[in-house]
Amino acid sequence: MVCRCGRVVIPLCGGNIDTTVLGRCLDRGLATDGRLCRFVVTVSDRPGGISELTRLIASIGVRY
Repeated sequence: MVCRCGRVVIPLCGGNIDTTVLGRCLDRGLATDGRLCRFVVTVSDRPGGISELTRLIASIGVRY
């Protein structure tokens, strides 16, 4: 399907979507747009560890 802007559109629907392929498509699209950032972090294995990480990420201005 081609939309009016000339871009190709692939509708994904139904219960037989290969989530691995879908994930790769999303990753490639985000990387192409310069919106993909991967990092490695060690989080404390105690209550509040992930909360502390997300608070730190938010404090530097990262949004969804």
